[in-house]
Amino acid sequence: MFCLCVFVVGIAKARRNWVAGNIVDRIVGENEKVLCAVSGGIDSTVTALLLKKAVGDRLVAVFVNHGLLREGEENYKWTTKAPIPR
Repeated sequence: MFCLCVFVVGIAKARRNWVAGNIVDRIVGENEKVLCAVSGGIDSTVTALLLKKAVGDRLVAVFVNHGLLREGEENYKWTTKAPIPR
């Protein structure tokens, strides 16, 4: 964590004038949609889940076939994963 702080504040010169709070409310307008590209991996799937919890039905999750999936894996991933809860 210290290295990250040194980079962000010391090298990138970012100011320490922000608070985590509910950052979604500050970035995304109340009636705006949020687009999330999902590759089927754990990172993008968890990101979509967290976004769904934060913005609800305003989330538009789009599956992106990046060409590195095994044959038939695209269909397998969508039929075996539980739907993102509301």
